[in-house]
Amino acid sequence: MRISTQVFFCGFMLLQSLFCFSQSTANTVNEIRGMYNEVKNYFSTYAYADCINRNMNTRDERMSYSQSVKKCQYPNGYEIIFANLEGWEWETDNNYYYKNGRLFFVLMKYSDVCGMYTQRIYYNKQGRVIQVMEEKSDCTTDVQNVNQIVYSSYEDR
Repeated sequence: MRISTQVFFCGFMLLQSLFCFSQSTANTVNEIRGMYNEVKNYFSTYAYADCINRNMNTRDERMSYSQSVKKCQYPNGYEIIFANLEGWEWETDNNYYYKNGRLFFVLMKYSDVCGMYTQRIYYNKQGRVIQVMEEKSDCTTDVQNVNQIVYSSYEDR
């Protein structure tokens, strides 16, 4: 074999091995969606092992606001942390999804007097953000149910 053929062959084999060992972002996001559906099924059927609740009120010059955090454990190593925070004319619900102690998904919903904003953040097995989706609508007619990917990695690294 000539040297250029050998170099091409080695390069081709290296790319093939990288392709086999790396998983595309789309595949990982689909895997995470399956995990999300599995844990949501446990949540909807109340199949949890244990939940811990913490509630408190904060106050400003106008009124008192409820703040709460709940951590629930589910079968197969799933955990969800639910955080609900409120303020003057705004509220946010943040849900953090874990499997075997590893964060794999965050769902954040924020609303105020003029709109609703949702972010979905997907994490790979190394804990890196691989995709962020954002949906928003507000009190104008310009922004209504806009749902878009605002960040996506090329592949899981």
